[in-house]
Amino acid sequence: MFNAHFYAISIEKLLVPHGLAGEHSADEIERNPIEFILAALEVYDKHSSGKTKLIDNFYNKYENDEKTNMNNMSEEYVITLCEDLRRIFE
Repeated sequence: MFNAHFYAISIEKLLVPHGLAGEHSADEIERNPIEFILAALEVYDKHSSGKTKLIDNFYNKYENDEKTNMNNMSEEYVITLCEDLRRIFE
């Protein structure tokens, strides 16, 4: 079993500097990561330039798991999720 909370904290650290998550959002991210991230990216997309295609690709890739708890995902899936999210903020 992998440590899902570690990855939730990593996602939180990606979102906080952009005002898309508050400190201590990791628990909520762990419970429902895709829904949380998609809501954050919807806000980010309104204020970013040139990221719409990346955000659309992210949405299309992960939308089917919108209600899935991170603990029910594979570690490989979560790693890919984090990498894809990181690309949006590069």
